[in-house]
Amino acid sequence: MRHLILVPLAVATLAAGCAPRDRGAGGASAVGMRDLLTADEIAARADLSTALDAVRRLRPEFLRHRGATSMRTAAPDPVIVYLNGVNAGGIGILEQIRAIDVIEIRYVNGRDATTRYGTGHGGGVLEVRTGT
Repeated sequence: MRHLILVPLAVATLAAGCAPRDRGAGGASAVGMRDLLTADEIAARADLSTALDAVRRLRPEFLRHRGATSMRTAAPDPVIVYLNGVNAGGIGILEQIRAIDVIEIRYVNGRDATTRYGTGHGGGVLEVRTGT
């Protein structure tokens, strides 16, 4: 008798955990995605003038160092910015990009960035797409 009650309960719990989250227009969740900053989110804030302002205020975790990525060096690898698919350097370049020009900024963690872009990307990558 006990199994007859627990099995449906377990199935219902599992189904609820696997159900898709409520998503707004464009497929983004209502609160935004952890690794993506969109033009709509940036446009909703009038106090953002540069891409760096947007990241600092809306996704500050994109800029946090994740610790040393090598046993040879104690310093963490910096986050590298790719602007429209081209390596643009460090996060300082974000100060030169107007917030209104940003289509999206996507954070790629160090492991995935190293796989995609090669060594030297252990601190992660910010992929910035602009409309200009």
